[in-house]
Amino acid sequence: MAFLNLADWVDCTEVEGPGRRFALWVQGCLQRCPECCNPHMFDIVPRTIVEAGEVVRLVRSARDRYQIEGVSFLGGEPMLQAQGLVIVSEELRKDQLSVITFTGYVLEELQTMGLPGATALIALSDIIVDGPYRSDLPEAHRNWVGSANQ
Repeated sequence: MAFLNLADWVDCTEVEGPGRRFALWVQGCLQRCPECCNPHMFDIVPRTIVEAGEVVRLVRSARDRYQIEGVSFLGGEPMLQAQGLVIVSEELRKDQLSVITFTGYVLEELQTMGLPGATALIALSDIIVDGPYRSDLPEAHRNWVGSANQ
Protein backbone atom coordinates (compact mmCIF):
# COMPACT_ATOMS: atom_id res chain seq x y z
CA MET A 1 0.00 0.00 0.00
CA ALA A 2 1.38 3.41 -0.98
CA PHE A 3 0.48 6.72 0.61
CA LEU A 4 0.75 10.27 -0.69
CA ASN A 5 1.25 13.44 1.32
CA LEU A 6 -1.07 15.93 -0.35
CA ALA A 7 -1.01 19.69 0.02
CA ASP A 8 -4.21 20.27 -1.94
CA TRP A 9 -6.32 19.18 -4.89
CA VAL A 10 -8.99 20.58 -7.18
CA ASP A 11 -11.55 18.28 -8.78
CA CYS A 12 -11.79 20.26 -12.01
CA THR A 13 -9.61 23.02 -13.43
CA GLU A 14 -8.81 24.31 -16.90
CA VAL A 15 -5.65 26.11 -15.77
CA GLU A 16 -3.13 23.33 -15.01
CA GLY A 17 -2.99 21.77 -18.47
CA PRO A 18 -5.16 21.21 -21.52
CA GLY A 19 -8.89 20.67 -21.07
CA ARG A 20 -10.58 19.86 -17.79
CA ARG A 21 -8.18 18.28 -15.32
CA PHE A 22 -7.93 17.05 -11.76
CA ALA A 23 -5.04 19.00 -10.18
CA LEU A 24 -3.10 17.38 -7.34
CA TRP A 25 -0.47 19.29 -5.34
CA VAL A 26 1.89 17.20 -3.23
CA GLN A 27 3.51 18.45 -0.04
CA GLY A 28 7.29 18.81 0.12
CA CYS A 29 9.95 20.29 -2.14
CA LEU A 30 13.72 20.48 -1.85
CA GLN A 31 14.14 22.92 -4.76
CA ARG A 32 12.70 25.94 -2.92
CA CYS A 33 12.72 28.16 -6.00
CA PRO A 34 12.86 31.87 -5.11
CA GLU A 35 9.47 33.52 -5.62
CA CYS A 36 7.70 30.16 -6.00
CA CYS A 37 3.92 30.54 -5.93
CA ASN A 38 3.61 27.62 -3.46
CA PRO A 39 6.22 28.17 -0.71
CA HIS A 40 3.76 26.75 1.84
CA MET A 41 4.30 23.40 0.10
CA PHE A 42 8.11 23.36 0.62
CA ASP A 43 8.29 21.73 4.03
CA ILE A 44 8.32 17.97 4.17
CA VAL A 45 5.70 17.68 6.88
CA PRO A 46 2.50 15.65 6.99
CA ARG A 47 -0.48 17.50 5.53
CA THR A 48 -3.17 15.20 4.19
CA ILE A 49 -1.99 11.60 4.04
CA VAL A 50 -4.03 9.64 1.50
CA GLU A 51 -3.67 6.10 0.18
CA ALA A 52 -2.94 6.01 -3.57
CA GLY A 53 -6.11 4.04 -4.23
CA GLU A 54 -8.18 6.78 -2.60
CA VAL A 55 -6.59 9.34 -4.94
CA VAL A 56 -7.62 7.15 -7.88
CA ARG A 57 -11.18 7.11 -6.52
CA LEU A 58 -11.18 10.90 -6.17
CA VAL A 59 -10.00 11.37 -9.76
CA ARG A 60 -12.51 8.85 -11.13
CA SER A 61 -15.30 10.61 -9.26
CA ALA A 62 -14.19 13.92 -10.82
CA ARG A 63 -14.10 12.25 -14.24
CA ASP A 64 -17.68 11.07 -13.82
CA ARG A 65 -18.90 14.40 -12.45
CA TYR A 66 -16.96 16.88 -14.64
CA GLN A 67 -15.83 14.81 -17.63
CA ILE A 68 -12.18 15.61 -16.91
CA GLU A 69 -9.65 14.35 -19.42
CA GLY A 70 -6.70 13.93 -17.11
CA VAL A 71 -4.73 14.66 -13.99
CA SER A 72 -1.93 17.17 -13.35
CA PHE A 73 0.65 16.52 -10.61
CA LEU A 74 2.13 19.68 -9.12
CA GLY A 75 3.72 20.71 -5.89
CA GLY A 76 5.70 20.82 -3.91
CA GLU A 77 7.74 18.35 -5.90
CA PRO A 78 5.91 15.35 -7.40
CA MET A 79 9.12 13.42 -8.04
CA LEU A 80 9.68 13.14 -4.28
CA GLN A 81 6.47 11.09 -4.17
CA ALA A 82 6.83 9.40 -7.53
CA GLN A 83 6.25 5.86 -6.24
CA GLY A 84 2.72 6.67 -5.09
CA LEU A 85 2.01 8.78 -8.16
CA VAL A 86 3.07 5.87 -10.38
CA ILE A 87 0.32 3.74 -8.84
CA VAL A 88 -2.21 6.52 -9.42
CA SER A 89 -0.99 7.06 -13.00
CA GLU A 90 -1.09 3.37 -13.91
CA GLU A 91 -4.71 3.13 -12.80
CA LEU A 92 -5.81 6.35 -14.49
CA ARG A 93 -4.12 5.41 -17.77
CA LYS A 94 -6.42 2.34 -17.81
CA ASP A 95 -9.27 4.88 -17.96
CA GLN A 96 -7.59 6.73 -20.87
CA LEU A 97 -6.95 9.75 -18.65
CA SER A 98 -3.86 11.79 -19.49
CA VAL A 99 -1.09 12.57 -17.00
CA ILE A 100 0.89 15.81 -16.75
CA THR A 101 3.74 16.09 -14.26
CA PHE A 102 5.32 19.37 -13.25
CA THR A 103 8.79 19.05 -11.72
CA GLY A 104 11.44 21.50 -10.63
CA TYR A 105 14.13 19.07 -11.76
CA VAL A 106 15.27 18.84 -15.38
CA LEU A 107 14.92 15.45 -17.02
CA GLU A 108 18.68 14.92 -17.17
CA GLU A 109 18.89 15.36 -13.39
CA LEU A 110 16.06 12.93 -12.79
CA GLN A 111 17.73 10.30 -14.94
CA THR A 112 20.81 10.33 -12.68
CA MET A 113 19.32 11.10 -9.24
CA GLY A 114 17.77 7.71 -8.65
CA LEU A 115 14.61 8.99 -6.99
CA PRO A 116 12.40 5.92 -6.44
CA GLY A 117 9.67 5.78 -9.08
CA ALA A 118 10.85 8.85 -11.02
CA THR A 119 11.72 6.96 -14.21
CA ALA A 120 8.36 5.18 -14.17
CA LEU A 121 6.44 8.41 -13.55
CA ILE A 122 8.23 10.06 -16.47
CA ALA A 123 7.28 7.13 -18.70
CA LEU A 124 3.62 7.33 -17.62
CA SER A 125 3.38 11.10 -18.14
CA ASP A 126 2.02 12.46 -21.40
CA ILE A 127 3.58 15.86 -20.70
CA ILE A 128 6.46 16.75 -18.39
CA VAL A 129 7.03 20.39 -17.51
CA ASP A 130 10.55 20.32 -16.13
CA GLY A 131 13.01 22.76 -14.64
CA PRO A 132 13.04 25.10 -11.67
CA TYR A 133 10.88 28.21 -11.64
CA ARG A 134 13.01 31.25 -12.48
CA SER A 135 11.43 34.62 -11.75
CA ASP A 136 14.12 36.31 -13.90
CA LEU A 137 12.84 34.41 -16.98
CA PRO A 138 9.10 35.11 -17.08
CA GLU A 139 7.14 33.17 -19.71
CA ALA A 140 4.54 35.23 -21.55
CA HIS A 141 3.64 33.05 -24.54
CA ARG A 142 3.35 29.38 -23.52
CA ASN A 143 0.60 28.03 -21.33
CA TRP A 144 1.27 25.92 -18.23
CA VAL A 145 4.87 27.01 -17.61
CA GLY A 146 6.01 29.63 -15.16
CA SER A 147 9.36 30.56 -16.66
CA ALA A 148 11.04 30.40 -20.07
CA ASN A 149 13.58 27.76 -18.99
CA GLN A 150 10.84 25.16 -18.44
